[in-house]
Amino acid sequence: MVNPTTTATTIISTTTTTTTMSSTASETNIHALLKKTEHYDKDERYMATSDLCEVLKRTRGESGRGLDAPTERRICTAVLRLLHDKSNDVQAIAVKTLGVLLTTVQEEQVLEIADSLADQVLDASKSELRDVYAIGLRTLVQTIPPRMGDPTSQRLVGRLLEGIRGNQEEIVLSCLDILTDLLGRFGATAVAMTRQHEPILRMCLHQIHNAEA
Repeated sequence: MVNPTTTATTIISTTTTTTTMSSTASETNIHALLKKTEHYDKDERYMATSDLCEVLKRTRGESGRGLDAPTERRICTAVLRLLHDKSNDVQAIAVKTLGVLLTTVQEEQVLEIADSLADQVLDASKSELRDVYAIGLRTLVQTIPPRMGDPTSQRLVGRLLEGIRGNQEEIVLSCLDILTDLLGRFGATAVAMTRQHEPILRMCLHQIHNAEA
C-alpha cells in the first residue's frame, strides 16, 4: 500500500526541483540576452531586447517567481543603457521593455530608475535624447503599482518643479508633461503630491503669466 505522506512528499519535492530548474534556466536565458544587448549589430540588440521583454512578461505572470536582486540590477542597467542607443528602433523597444520591467522589479530598483531618468531629463546637455528619457519617465509614472505612488512622487515632484523653474524651454516642457501624468495618477492619493498642490499651482500660474507677457 502506498503511503499518502510519502507520495505527497515526493510530489512537493518534484515540484520544487522543477521550479528551481525552470528558474535557473530562465536566469541563464536572461544573462545570455543581456550580453546580446551589447552586440555591435543594432538588429541583434533589438531582437535581444525584444526577447528580454517577453521573458520579463512570463516572469511577471508566474506567481511566486521573482528575479534575484543582482539580476534585477543588471536588467535595469541594461535597459537604461539601451535608452541611449544610437538606433531609434532599439530605443523604442527599450521603452516598451521598461514598462514591463517596472511591474517586475522591487521598489528599490523602481526608485533608482526614476532617479536615473530624472537626471537625464534635467541634464541640459541631453537635448537629443530628452524626449526618450521623458517618455521613459512618463511610462514609469503610468505603469508602477499604486503602492509605489507616494515614494515615487516624493523622488520626482521636487526635481520636476526645479526643472520648470530653470526656464530652459525643452526641459520645462518635458517636466510639465511628466508632472501632468504624476498629478493625474497620484495627485489625490499620494501624500508627497498633496503637500505640493499649492507650490504646483503657483508655478503653473507663473508659467501662464510668463507666456502671456
